[in-house]
Amino acid sequence: MTPLKIEQLLDKKPLRRLETISISNPDKYFCTVDGLLYSGNKEHLLFCPRGRKGVLVIPDGTRSISDIACSACSFSVLVLPDSVESIGVFACYHNTNLERVEGGKGIRKIYNGAFLDCRKLEHFEFGNAVEEVGDSAFMNTTLTEINLPDSIFCVERNAFNTTAIYNGKKADVGPDGMYNINIPASIEYVEPGAFSNAANVHTSFVNRKLIDACLRIRSGNLQHCYPCNMWRLKIDGKPDIIMPKDIDRSKLDAISDEINKFMLSEDTMPPEIYRYSQSATGLTAALEQCRKYPNTNLKRFITRNISIIFQDIIYNPLVKNGEELIVGLINDKVFTDAALKRLLKEVEKAEDTQNLTVLKTYILSSISNYPQNTFRI
Repeated sequence: MTPLKIEQLLDKKPLRRLETISISNPDKYFCTVDGLLYSGNKEHLLFCPRGRKGVLVIPDGTRSISDIACSACSFSVLVLPDSVESIGVFACYHNTNLERVEGGKGIRKIYNGAFLDCRKLEHFEFGNAVEEVGDSAFMNTTLTEINLPDSIFCVERNAFNTTAIYNGKKADVGPDGMYNINIPASIEYVEPGAFSNAANVHTSFVNRKLIDACLRIRSGNLQHCYPCNMWRLKIDGKPDIIMPKDIDRSKLDAISDEINKFMLSEDTMPPEIYRYSQSATGLTAALEQCRKYPNTNLKRFITRNISIIFQDIIYNPLVKNGEELIVGLINDKVFTDAALKRLLKEVEKAEDTQNLTVLKTYILSSISNYPQNTFRI
């Protein structure tokens, strides 16, 4: 009987509650170790009983977790020995209880879909040997801190396209579910959307592929709301570069060149990348740029677009605190008097459908020399 047929037999519905298995007469093809099905040489984990719960400790000497070997299992913590070199295709797919993966400092390759749909997975230790992370390897996990080692050179599409969990169900990623990531210069091959839900990207290099990997993808699950419309490019020794989550991809080479010139210069004012986005993400990036690095031309741009900004923030159903966001921008002096007066008109037009009393109060009190006797609530 082939390994595949044995795995299919053990995965039959009546046997899915099994927590351990044993072979009475092991041979050169199969044996069991700690209740797990192994290859005869005890180097390759072939199957974990689906009913195994709690902490699963993989024995030392194991070299690989085979394709689908631990998929749809019930354990919550996976402890890997440093002898493991690879985690196979869909190896731990759809483990709905898995929260942590520890150890595994010898892992070199994590194949496609290895931890796909492990929706509770918040912690994974990337050892210093990892070279490749496959397509969708950590898609729909809930990782929030990702530290890729200097050994890595390949990260494929959707690898870290994470998710969020609300009321036990998969949901779009909000600002609290976006992640911080360290991306070393050793990466040579990276596909679009690999880091699509990143909030803060720490790196020492920038090229078009890296930028594209951090942008929102059309099939992704990142919320289209103000806090998720941008990301920060963090380069040691330089101020943060504010990046929109949607960018005209035909301009990626120009953007990369502009950022690299800034990295090599003595300039302290980062480039204005919002100019390369025509969507709401560009306006979000412009507002954040003005919050941190204000200048006259940028404030004029915001003033011209104040009506769209108001619509994007106040009427976006995914933004629960739109009024608070605008108040924060007012307090940070992002808006000119002209912008505030236009904003006031938008608030007054919206009064029939929304109660924006607090926002109106802040606008009126922030406009220079505005006659206070005209204040109406």
